[in-house]
Amino acid sequence: MTLENPPFVAEFLPRIQRLSVSIQLAEELESCSLSSADELQMTVKGGARYAFTLPHPVVEVSNLVDFVQNDGFCKTLKLPTPILQSDRVYLDKSNNVLMTKEPKWDHNELARRRSTRSNTLVRCANCGLSLLNLSQVTTLRGMPSEIWAEMMEYWHCHKPDEGNKTNSTVERYGNFTPSPGGLLVGPYYFLVDKSILHNVGEDAECLGCDSVLGETGTSQNCLKMNKWSLELYDGNSETFQPYLHALNSLENSVGCTSSRYFIVELEKSKLLVWVFGYGIGVSSLFGHGKGVVQQNCLKVFYTDDEAQIEKFRSEKSQGLASRELEVLDFPSVVMVDLIEKLRIGTSGIPDGVRKFGFWNVSYLGPDL
Repeated sequence: MTLENPPFVAEFLPRIQRLSVSIQLAEELESCSLSSADELQMTVKGGARYAFTLPHPVVEVSNLVDFVQNDGFCKTLKLPTPILQSDRVYLDKSNNVLMTKEPKWDHNELARRRSTRSNTLVRCANCGLSLLNLSQVTTLRGMPSEIWAEMMEYWHCHKPDEGNKTNSTVERYGNFTPSPGGLLVGPYYFLVDKSILHNVGEDAECLGCDSVLGETGTSQNCLKMNKWSLELYDGNSETFQPYLHALNSLENSVGCTSSRYFIVELEKSKLLVWVFGYGIGVSSLFGHGKGVVQQNCLKVFYTDDEAQIEKFRSEKSQGLASRELEVLDFPSVVMVDLIEKLRIGTSGIPDGVRKFGFWNVSYLGPDL
């Protein structure tokens, strides 16, 4: 009988084409084999059998049990993998994978829904009341990156002057507003012209349940609506988890500025995050008995220990440029969801590999 899996993590690194597996098993191993190119089976003494889905196919290996190493209560093995077509994007060193990645519910996805599905509704995620029909949107465009202004100031060498005062990029271009009947799509929000909204109050509240959907937009004629307060419905409902805003922000900063260390602050709470790797394929428990496969993950080291955070901040400020230790600010609902997802990821990893010094180890994927 195949049992629910113990804590485990299978990690595929596409740039070096290696897959490593760590499994928390104290029992002596009787057999280890591949039931398919992407499923590993182990049987321990006593007859208990476990099946672990891998995030990437592996090359068939004879005598697989000889590859297994015992490290206390943790069994580990490293396996070679074939190069798939989907891997080649990571092997091309000229390709910035994070810069080309689109956030969930981006303008291209909404445009496809609008053209192929006649009745896609944007509804209140709390009560299901319809707020907008995508077929009524006349203009649909994407907003620039959240750090577009910073990048313009950094790369734009000839800034226009007015007298003795240099125009700020944000002042000149910062007030994006949708055209009449239009919808601008940001990484975590919709900027919507009020004329096409239904059942939404002047303060961006749902008139069905009084849930706050967002805030006043960049002009009196539009509202800024948070994606996590909404759902898309076309016969099936789809929601946007708040932590995705944090995931998008981390990926954006790593891709655009090469930052890897972040301080996330909310009132008195602080979280120190180190983005150790990206584009990683992972399978682990993630709160499920058999495990879940996640692709294009960030491997994240993090801590909420205030003493370690202040020590790290002090040490890094002496040796790193200020832009290499970024401070991020998220709404409370995003911060809470981010911490929960990180802790769920850590809890599914074997004890022997869930810590790296004072850091906790976790993964952030797009479908947790």
